[in-house]
Amino acid sequence: MAARAGRRAWYGRAEETLAKVLKRRRDQMIIATKIWTSSPSEGREQANHALRLLGRVEIYQVHNLVNWPAQLRMLEQLKREGKVDAIGATHYDPRIVRSGSACSTGHRVPSQSRLSV
Repeated sequence: MAARAGRRAWYGRAEETLAKVLKRRRDQMIIATKIWTSSPSEGREQANHALRLLGRVEIYQVHNLVNWPAQLRMLEQLKREGKVDAIGATHYDPRIVRSGSACSTGHRVPSQSRLSV
């Protein structure tokens, strides 16, 4: 709903800020961002929004493994298209990420279970 109304309030405007700050140095940066929605169409909208701003994403993660099967399929397609380099997963509980439930595609997936700066 928010996306249809033109609002981008998933977690502030981090991608907009990054795009502005990194405009001249984008080729020197590695960017990781995330999809965080249960809706496949909103997940696609989040990805398209980030890609419009950033051009490409080095690591795209399914945040808290929300509807990971649908989001993973979409991210794998973006990877095949060359818009994403790697697919990952985040979750607040490291046991969930270690279990590999979101990584059952047969390839290694970067994961994050703790805040990193």
